[in-house]
Amino acid sequence: MAAMGILITLDEPTEPMKTEARDAEYYESPTWGRKYPKIQIVTAKELLEKKWPEMPLPNPK
Repeated sequence: MAAMGILITLDEPTEPMKTEARDAEYYESPTWGRKYPKIQIVTAKELLEKKWPEMPLPNPK
């Protein structure tokens, strides 16, 4: 099972989509000790504008 999910959409997310993402709570990174939304919705436009989802960085080994 995945710890997090990112939905990339062409259109603005609907209110039910936003509610579902909000209700998914958070993933807590044991490496970084920070919480990240478990489900994030990002539009293609936001990606083109360089608005990235919140994600933990790779493990700094």
